[in-house]
Amino acid sequence: MSDGFLPASLQKRAFWFVHSLRGSFFLLIVLLPPLFFGGTVRSSGFLIQTLILLGAALYVIQLVFFEVEAVHPDRMRKPLILFSFFLLYVAVQWLGNGLVFSKIFPGSIAVFKTRDYLIQLICYVLFFISSLDLLASRKRIEFVTILIGLQTIFLMALGYYQQNSHPQKLSKLYGVFDLSQYGTFFSSFTNPNHYGGYLLLATLLFLAWISYYLATV
Repeated sequence: MSDGFLPASLQKRAFWFVHSLRGSFFLLIVLLPPLFFGGTVRSSGFLIQTLILLGAALYVIQLVFFEVEAVHPDRMRKPLILFSFFLLYVAVQWLGNGLVFSKIFPGSIAVFKTRDYLIQLICYVLFFISSLDLLASRKRIEFVTILIGLQTIFLMALGYYQQNSHPQKLSKLYGVFDLSQYGTFFSSFTNPNHYGGYLLLATLLFLAWISYYLATV
């Protein structure tokens, strides 16, 4: 970090504040969706996308005002260019809407879903780019992995508690959010497929960390 627009002492404090805030947003983005209806309802999706955009904005601030170098910009250039073409195609589908029936111009018969998917894709790639430096050290990866493992254990325990508790407790999540409209749910997930996908990803991540730990002992 070179000399910038602030005195050295204030610049270090400002950098620490921005970087810490980015780290807090990152942890919320990783840990909040499974706890908040599995991240599938519109309110939780909006919250996560907002956090991603705020984290990406803070990352840009670090790059511009604190002259922090991006992580592996040369390696990422070609994949990002190719992904940008895909995003452009999805955007054309969204804007083309009903023109899909003309067999000339690409479009979509589900305009609003296509728009939502486009926003999700943009947020995903922004989250990936802005998180690389936060996971640059193995200690940080291990810390995040342990947090996800503890969260997974909690969600599993919560789900089994719901199943074995009295009927009147099964209609609310955390005893506050009414989920009776979803019919059946397990833990904080309103869709069993989403819960299974989360368990699969969390298990593979945790097993990878255990394998590395055993190999280095």
